[in-house]
Amino acid sequence: MNGKKPLFWAVLAAAALCAFGKPPAARPVSEAQIVFQFLTVVHEDGSAEFNTIVKFNPSGIEEAMKEADYPEDELCAHATEDIESSFGTFEQQQRGEEIWCTYSTAMDNLQGLANHFEDEFAVNVRTLAIEDDAFALDLSWTRFPCTTADPSKFGCEFSVEAPGEVGDNNATEVSGRTLTWDLGASGTPMRFTAESKVGGFDPTILILVGILTCCCCMVILLIGGAGLFFYLRKRKQASAEAESAAPAAPVSTPASTDTIKF
Repeated sequence: MNGKKPLFWAVLAAAALCAFGKPPAARPVSEAQIVFQFLTVVHEDGSAEFNTIVKFNPSGIEEAMKEADYPEDELCAHATEDIESSFGTFEQQQRGEEIWCTYSTAMDNLQGLANHFEDEFAVNVRTLAIEDDAFALDLSWTRFPCTTADPSKFGCEFSVEAPGEVGDNNATEVSGRTLTWDLGASGTPMRFTAESKVGGFDPTILILVGILTCCCCMVILLIGGAGLFFYLRKRKQASAEAESAAPAAPVSTPASTDTIKF
């Protein structure tokens, strides 16, 4: 991607100007009208996907469409038209009330991901590896891609979905396996660290096994109960048929005790 616009500044300037008409700024992430998220998904086999996501919340969509001469379903195409030469085509997705513009790049291995980080971001990759069933990330930033002044309009996040249970980290927020650093927050460190366990026992498996065991027990009880019911019913019917088929016992007539007179 040499000779093209730097990834960060192209995304921030083009999308922000298109959406708001002026460079935007930082905010509490969940309240921003537009959020840039750089999301990396790391798999256990060492492959990865790097996703650039531009998220418009309802107020961001309204603001972006105020003077637009195109329909809402073309928002991503217009908001990212100046940066697609650096990325590729952004896919527009409706996520609840939000619109997400997403571009994904697949990486065969973590070395390719490390090269991507160093080429496109002002970051030194100290560690990015999976060794001995453990994932380790250590990134040292020279500068963040977001410098902000208006917390209500703009936010920027760097997220990593780790390949396993998350361990020690200094992320702003952790949700399941996803770690997120808020690049617009004043207290965010310039060095990102995270660890996770790779492989091993997944507690989800235990839950699934428990559910399947309960279902099997219920099926066995139902089959057993139905079998017992039909067995008893058949036995009762057989007993009734046997009784009806048995010959009737002779009825004895007692001798008369009356005296016959002539």
